[in-house]
Amino acid sequence: MIDDKNITRLDAYLDNKLSEEEKNLLLQELKENAALNELLELLKISRKSIELAGLKNQIQSVQKEYLKSRVIKVVKIKPSTWWIGVAASISLFILIGNFWIQKLPSQLIEENYIPYEISTMRSSEIPLSELENDFKNKVWTRILSAVPQNSENQAEVFLAGIAAYEHEDFESAIEYLERVIQLNQVIIERYFNDEAEYYLGLSLLKSEKYNDAFVLFQKINLDENHSYYGVFTSSDLFKLKVLKWIKNWYNY
Repeated sequence: MIDDKNITRLDAYLDNKLSEEEKNLLLQELKENAALNELLELLKISRKSIELAGLKNQIQSVQKEYLKSRVIKVVKIKPSTWWIGVAASISLFILIGNFWIQKLPSQLIEENYIPYEISTMRSSEIPLSELENDFKNKVWTRILSAVPQNSENQAEVFLAGIAAYEHEDFESAIEYLERVIQLNQVIIERYFNDEAEYYLGLSLLKSEKYNDAFVLFQKINLDENHSYYGVFTSSDLFKLKVLKWIKNWYNY
């Protein structure tokens, strides 16, 4: 799939140089071929990376070679480390350096972040007036001090999770939000489960736990009834996958 012909066609498509007939044919192929669509996304991201990093002239000549390296079989790769071959597909991003991997997570969050408003709380039966007041006034530390992580009240644990996220204590946010989901598995009344999953995904992304974030947002996107269905697009999920590859590459 990754050969000079496909790369050239996709480059021409991105440069708007295809005829109408060629464009329509390619669009149809993209609908039916996941691998070709993945290559298009990879080209889009690589172009954006090059543009942002100011390295277009230096890297353009090697772009195709790095993309083609995805299909090179490395004999010495152990089966347990098969992902190294996949990581080779993002060598272009390694050339760009830390700039790209530092830029993309913030971009994903900025484009997909939906601030939580206290007025959207679904349960009016749970008395949380003091916590609500602190939440509205953004007194995050007081909320965190007031709510133990082993609390069995989904609403207050959820608010504490959001408070921790806003306070940039992402590890605590993960613990609180996972607690909400855990409680909802054993309590009949499921409160804030969709919200907890969404903000947990953001917290995982902030904590550079890209694989866990990818799995969670993929789960959300498989459920059309989820409150946050489609907030992270297929393109966003692909970017998360690339972030996972890059982190694996650096950690190897």
